[in-house]
Amino acid sequence: MLLVYSLGLTQDAAPVDDWKPAITNQDGKEFPQVNSEGRVKIRVMAPEATSVSCSFRQSSEFVKDEKGVWTGYTRKLDEGFHYYTIKIDGAEAPDPTRYFNAD
Repeated sequence: MLLVYSLGLTQDAAPVDDWKPAITNQDGKEFPQVNSEGRVKIRVMAPEATSVSCSFRQSSEFVKDEKGVWTGYTRKLDEGFHYYTIKIDGAEAPDPTRYFNAD
Protein backbone atom coordinates (compact mmCIF):
# COMPACT_ATOMS: atom_id res chain seq x y z
CA MET A 1 0.00 0.00 0.00
CA LEU A 2 1.10 3.55 -0.49
CA LEU A 3 -0.18 7.06 0.01
CA VAL A 4 -0.46 9.34 -2.98
CA TYR A 5 -1.76 12.86 -3.54
CA SER A 6 -4.15 13.97 -6.27
CA LEU A 7 -3.38 17.31 -7.95
CA GLY A 8 -4.34 16.94 -11.62
CA LEU A 9 -2.72 15.77 -14.87
CA THR A 10 -3.73 14.67 -18.29
CA GLN A 11 -2.52 11.15 -19.03
CA ASP A 12 -0.97 12.31 -22.32
CA ALA A 13 1.53 14.66 -20.64
CA ALA A 14 4.91 13.46 -19.38
CA PRO A 15 5.03 13.09 -15.59
CA VAL A 16 6.41 16.00 -13.58
CA ASP A 17 9.95 15.09 -12.48
CA ASP A 18 9.66 15.84 -8.76
CA TRP A 19 9.58 12.23 -7.51
CA LYS A 20 9.97 11.41 -3.81
CA PRO A 21 9.84 8.04 -2.05
CA ALA A 22 6.29 7.20 -0.93
CA ILE A 23 5.82 7.92 2.77
CA THR A 24 4.62 4.33 3.24
CA ASN A 25 7.89 2.80 1.98
CA GLN A 26 9.95 0.75 4.38
CA ASP A 27 12.91 2.67 5.85
CA GLY A 28 15.66 3.11 3.28
CA LYS A 29 13.53 2.02 0.28
CA GLU A 30 13.65 4.49 -2.61
CA PHE A 31 10.73 3.02 -4.60
CA PRO A 32 7.86 3.31 -5.27
CA GLN A 33 8.02 7.08 -5.68
CA VAL A 34 5.19 9.64 -5.85
CA ASN A 35 5.20 13.00 -7.62
CA SER A 36 3.22 16.21 -7.05
CA GLU A 37 0.60 15.08 -9.60
CA GLY A 38 -0.30 11.96 -7.63
CA ARG A 39 1.39 9.60 -10.07
CA VAL A 40 3.52 6.70 -8.88
CA LYS A 41 6.85 5.61 -10.42
CA ILE A 42 7.55 1.91 -10.06
CA ARG A 43 10.92 0.26 -10.76
CA VAL A 44 11.56 -3.48 -10.89
CA MET A 45 14.86 -5.30 -11.49
CA ALA A 46 14.02 -8.12 -13.90
CA PRO A 47 16.81 -8.43 -16.49
CA GLU A 48 15.51 -11.68 -18.00
CA ALA A 49 11.86 -10.56 -18.21
CA THR A 50 10.18 -9.90 -21.53
CA SER A 51 7.29 -7.87 -20.07
CA VAL A 52 6.53 -6.01 -16.85
CA SER A 53 3.34 -4.17 -15.88
CA CYS A 54 1.30 -3.26 -12.82
CA SER A 55 -2.33 -3.70 -11.82
CA PHE A 56 -3.19 0.02 -11.94
CA ARG A 57 -5.51 0.77 -14.86
CA GLN A 58 -4.14 3.10 -17.53
CA SER A 59 -0.53 2.82 -16.37
CA SER A 60 2.28 3.60 -18.78
CA GLU A 61 4.09 0.84 -20.58
CA PHE A 62 7.08 -0.31 -18.51
CA VAL A 63 10.42 0.25 -20.22
CA LYS A 64 13.59 -1.78 -19.57
CA ASP A 65 16.98 -0.05 -19.32
CA GLU A 66 20.44 -1.46 -20.09
CA LYS A 67 20.79 -2.79 -16.50
CA GLY A 68 17.54 -4.78 -16.69
CA VAL A 69 15.53 -2.34 -14.55
CA TRP A 70 11.95 -1.79 -15.74
CA THR A 71 10.27 1.56 -15.00
CA GLY A 72 6.61 2.51 -15.36
CA TYR A 73 4.22 5.20 -14.18
CA THR A 74 0.63 5.11 -12.97
CA ARG A 75 -2.12 7.43 -14.02
CA LYS A 76 -3.06 10.18 -11.57
CA LEU A 77 -4.37 8.48 -8.43
CA ASP A 78 -6.72 9.81 -5.79
CA GLU A 79 -5.32 10.53 -2.35
CA GLY A 80 -5.30 7.47 -0.13
CA PHE A 81 -3.87 3.99 0.17
CA HIS A 82 -3.67 1.87 -2.97
CA TYR A 83 -2.91 -1.84 -3.23
CA TYR A 84 -1.31 -3.11 -6.43
CA THR A 85 0.63 -5.98 -7.90
CA ILE A 86 3.45 -6.23 -10.41
CA LYS A 87 3.14 -8.64 -13.33
CA ILE A 88 6.43 -10.06 -14.61
CA ASP A 89 6.08 -12.28 -17.67
CA GLY A 90 2.50 -13.04 -16.62
CA ALA A 91 3.19 -13.88 -12.96
CA GLU A 92 1.58 -11.45 -10.48
CA ALA A 93 3.31 -10.64 -7.20
CA PRO A 94 3.65 -7.83 -4.66
CA ASP A 95 6.05 -5.06 -5.75
CA PRO A 96 9.53 -6.50 -4.99
CA THR A 97 11.08 -3.02 -4.67
CA ARG A 98 9.11 -2.51 -1.49
CA TYR A 99 11.48 -5.11 -0.01
CA PHE A 100 14.59 -5.04 -2.24
CA ASN A 101 16.22 -2.04 -3.94
CA ALA A 102 16.28 -2.14 -7.76
CA ASP A 103 19.79 -0.76 -8.11
